[in-house]
Amino acid sequence: MVLNTLKWRQEFGIDLLSARQIERHFKQGKNYHHGTDYAGRPVAVMRVRLDSNEDIDGKLKIMLYQIERAIRLMDKSKGVEQAVWLVDCADFPAYFLGPSHVSMAMSLIQILSNHYPERLGALYIVNAPWIFHSTVMAQSALLCPLFSL
Repeated sequence: MVLNTLKWRQEFGIDLLSARQIERHFKQGKNYHHGTDYAGRPVAVMRVRLDSNEDIDGKLKIMLYQIERAIRLMDKSKGVEQAVWLVDCADFPAYFLGPSHVSMAMSLIQILSNHYPERLGALYIVNAPWIFHSTVMAQSALLCPLFSL
């Protein structure tokens, strides 16, 4: 498993991701870190309504940068080894939920399960349209058994 992750990190260029590459997303307020939760876990926020029609690899790079940054922000001296992800769907029109969003979510679930096991302490999806709930429930079967909705 570790060798597969090292190979994946090299192929995807994880160690080459920089804030400069995705700076505009942070400036737009689309993705950002919002301190820590009550358990000291870093909180990464994604505001879906600000989503654009980028390619899936571009969206994944933004999210992977957030995961990597959250890992660096973890206070390991206090036993913090997980992060929290808040997905804010406020003002996100249900009709905008398309195949690219589903494909990206599936890719992210696979990446989290295979290369960042047990790093996701909690995932909160707030202000979601009704169709989003159905999609998430269908995808939740693919999540790690330790993670439940």
